Amino acid sequence: MSQQRTMYEVKCTTCAQTATVPFKPTPGKPVYCKTCFSKNMASQPQKIVGNNNFEPKQAWARRR
Repeated sequence: MSQQRTMYEVKCTTCAQTATVPFKPTPGKPVYCKTCFSKNMASQPQKIVGNNNFEPKQAWARRR
């Protein structure tokens, strides 16, 4: 038995196209359609979570 998620209809912040999302939008925060979300995520730099002192040249030493 799977439970149906509540979907919310919203207007995309970027293109004003109607989209449905599986979460209740928070006022003041942007909401994107699938197309704009993909474009927005592709242009964002990837965040690395973890050790901020990571040095690739020294990584081999930590593996041993």
